[in-house]
Amino acid sequence: MTIEIVSIGIAGVSKFTLKTHADNRGSLTEYFRGCWLSDYQPLQWSVTTSNRNVLRGMHVHLWRCDYLFVLSGEMMLGLCDVRPESPTLLRSRA
Repeated sequence: MTIEIVSIGIAGVSKFTLKTHADNRGSLTEYFRGCWLSDYQPLQWSVTTSNRNVLRGMHVHLWRCDYLFVLSGEMMLGLCDVRPESPTLLRSRA
């Protein structure tokens, strides 16, 4: 499995483009493989659905990371680096 990993300008944050393998039976997409990011293993897996124009609450994780997948539709994600020791402190991306 090959994936494209693109840095988005905030230390430790990457965008992955996953590859789907499809045939006449259906499809398979790997959403996580431990060797992709050996420094950060997931602690929790969750699924949420939202209606159009819904804003989900802002939150901060000091000691863990999130993996986000858009299964249908689209998502706008806003990020701001608030880690005091980070080389990209206060850098933001949307």
